[in-house]
Amino acid sequence: AAAATEHQRQQLRAARRTPELSRQQVTAKAQKDLPGIERAKFPLDPTTGASKDLEDMNAADLAPLTSAELITVCLAHGLTCVDLKRPPPTRQDIAATMVAFFEEEKEKSRATMREERVLRRTGPKLNALS
Repeated sequence: AAAATEHQRQQLRAARRTPELSRQQVTAKAQKDLPGIERAKFPLDPTTGASKDLEDMNAADLAPLTSAELITVCLAHGLTCVDLKRPPPTRQDIAATMVAFFEEEKEKSRATMREERVLRRTGPKLNALS
């Protein structure tokens, strides 16, 4: 236990000495790491044989990924649903946050498409009057 504690202290000292990466640098690193994560951990789509799209994944699909991999995927895709300074404590929480984010985005997309369909049906003049 003492050796583990000393090892943790050494890691903290080393982390303090190295400069913190900027968001752009972290994102660039994540984009380089993403293809490997996708090949190794993303489930395959049975119809195409390619990796499943992140937006189509659920919490069970994200379960094999570690917390660091989930955060890497978020960064590489430009998702802001996970705060780098205070990420959720467990990988299940990170996965749930990602799934909730995609569900919210899908709902926004549906609402926008619905508005566009109504606008096409009624025309801009009638819609502007209401």
